[in-house]
Amino acid sequence: MCNSIHMSRVALIKGSDRRVMTRRSLELIADDIKQTLTSKQPVIKPNFVSTTKQLASSHADQIRGILDFLISVYKETIIISEASCYDTKEAFRNFDI
Repeated sequence: MCNSIHMSRVALIKGSDRRVMTRRSLELIADDIKQTLTSKQPVIKPNFVSTTKQLASSHADQIRGILDFLISVYKETIIISEASCYDTKEAFRNFDI
């Protein structure tokens, strides 16, 4: 019996532009992501704990940074999927996603 341990890679970026930092952090681990995209469709899952309080939810610029990266390496459909405990469409409107 073979026991193997898979170590996940992470990337940390310092800066002040959330969108740019998100894309740059994904670029640092692009090889790992591209390898996964050969067999799986990407799904971006924002977190809308609140539909009105931005600090309790994923920021639109974070989602945009993920999309910026993904469209540079993936040419098929990218899904953004979320179901908040309140009005999800309201969250998308309120947070400009």
